[in-house]
Parts: sequence; structure tokens; C-alpha cells
Amino acid sequence: MTDMHLSPDIVANASLVPSAAVDSGEIKITFVNYSKFELRRDVTGYTKDFALGSVTSSPGPVLKARSGMETLDICQIAFSWIADGANNAYVTWYSPEIPVRFGVRIVAPVQV
Repeated sequence: MTDMHLSPDIVANASLVPSAAVDSGEIKITFVNYSKFELRRDVTGYTKDFALGSVTSSPGPVLKARSGMETLDICQIAFSWIADGANNAYVTWYSPEIPVRFGVRIVAPVQV
């Protein structure tokens, strides 16, 4: 075996980190429905900064049964220069077949 010399910009080994641990400037929530019931999007809303072009992906109107998937993706970088208070986004889902309703709300307290 030969002696290995590495240059400073070459990584000898690395490990992957979960994507949530990497600060990409994005807020992303993926909804997955494993139930046998179809869910419908109910109330969805954003404060003005989220609504001004920073929502890159919004969930569709239906979250299909058995592994249906929808995503809310917000790019923080697009509005991070504004420092005028909290930014909020929310999505709620319901099923017409069963009395179930749930939602997620994202709060970014101050953007500087």
C-alpha cells in the first residue's frame, strides 16, 4: 500500500447529514397521508412577505389516500432583507369522510 498524500481541498471521508440540519434558507414541510381517507386542503394563508414570491411550492387541493404527498416550500432568502416583524404561513387539511382536521403553522419571528 502506498503512502497517500491529500491536498487540502480534497475530503478523505465524509458523512451525510439530514437535510434538515443544513441551513439552505428554505422552510419545507412535506405532508404524507398514510391513511385510507383522502384529505382536502382547507384553510391556507401567508403573511405578506411569504406571499411576495417566496412560496416556491404550495400543496395541491387534495392529499390522496395511501401515501399521497404534497409540499409547502418557502424560500427565506427571498424576503430576508425585510425586517418588519413576524412571517407566518399555515395549511390545514380535513376529511369529508371522518371528523378529522389538522394543520401546520410556520412562524418566523423576525427577518433581519
